[in-house]
Parts: sequence; C-alpha cells; structure tokens
Amino acid sequence: MKILITGAAKRVGQILSAHLAAKGHKIAIHYNHSAEEAEQLFKKLGGKAQGHLLLQCDLNNLKDVEMLLPEVVDTWGKPDVLINNASTYFCRGMVDFTLEEMVEDFTINFFSPVLLMRDYKKYCRKGCIINFVDRRVEFVDPEAGPYALAKKSLRDATLACAADWKGEVRVNAIAPGPVLLPGETYENAQHRDLLDKILGTVDNYIENSETGLVTVIE
Repeated sequence: MKILITGAAKRVGQILSAHLAAKGHKIAIHYNHSAEEAEQLFKKLGGKAQGHLLLQCDLNNLKDVEMLLPEVVDTWGKPDVLINNASTYFCRGMVDFTLEEMVEDFTINFFSPVLLMRDYKKYCRKGCIINFVDRRVEFVDPEAGPYALAKKSLRDATLACAADWKGEVRVNAIAPGPVLLPGETYENAQHRDLLDKILGTVDNYIENSETGLVTVIE
C-alpha cells in the first residue's frame, strides 16, 4: 500500500514510517522543518528505489495544505492510507494564550488534518484515514487549553467523516498519552509497550473494516 504520513520525520512519525515500510508499504514522508531527519529516514527506508516519497509542506499555511494531496496524487499516485500524525503541543491554560497562539494550536491540530481528510475523500475516493488525537479527548484538562480543544474537535471530525463516508473511506483515530520522552527512540523508550500498542492499532485500522473508532492508549 501507499501511505502518506504527516510529521513523519521525527518521534512517533519516524517510528511509524519505519514500521510500515518494514511491512512492505510505500511511505510518503511529510516534513516541515526537519529536512535532515526526513532525508536520513528516506535513505534508510530505501528512497525512491523502494517507492517512497519525500515531501515538504508547512501545515501552518493552509493554502499549501490544500495543494498537498493534489501534488501527491499527481507525482506518486493515490495513497491508500492517510495518517494525520503531525501535531504541536504547548501547555497553555484557559487564560494563558494569545489569539495567535490559539490559531496556531487549531491550525496544526485541527484545520490542517480536516482539510487533508476532505481532500483525501475528494481525490482518492476510497481508502483509510487514521488521525492522531490525544487521550485528553476523554476528559477535561484546562491546563492543555486550545490544544486539547483542537484535538477534541479532530476527534469529532473523525466520527463525522466516518459516519458520512461509510463504505468508501474508513476514518479512525488513536488517542495516545505521552509515549516518548525527549531524546528517546523506539530502542530506548521507557514506554515501548505503548508504542507497540500504537503500531498494532495502526496495523489493525489499515487491515480491517472498522470505522468510527477512537482507541485510547495510555
């Protein structure tokens, strides 16, 4: 399968890319600022010779986001799976943010993935979408501020698209807690069991027919 992963160059995205490539899938590695890490991963997975794709896009620029899927389809073909993994997190309470910071939280964590979901349905018509949300969708955490609200909105968008596109595009979400500390890799992660649950859930979503699921991993 061809799988487009946003935020694929670092952390969970990098681990997910390597895992799926090892299973024989072709990966479109999206990055924004992490060019060096993305290029290293691209080479490690076998690059263009193995059918992988490397692409840069600033998900804070919604005009660029709207060009992402059409460009991928034109240059690489229709992805069988879209994984909205890219995310930002800033600890901002319910009075500790500016308008610009709130817009930033929602742009990366809600607006961009929703646009990509819309365009996936438009250009690919059939397939599978997996959204990474956050375990906070299950409870109220005022300290997480606009970030948590954006992730809850993405959870609701997941469920809405799953209901609307049933039989055409399967849409599910993963809601993890903290799984990687700064500087950790899969090999030295303290919570490797949680990473394995994430990878197993992604595999299950890709291989099976369920839609409208939100799996909390903590």
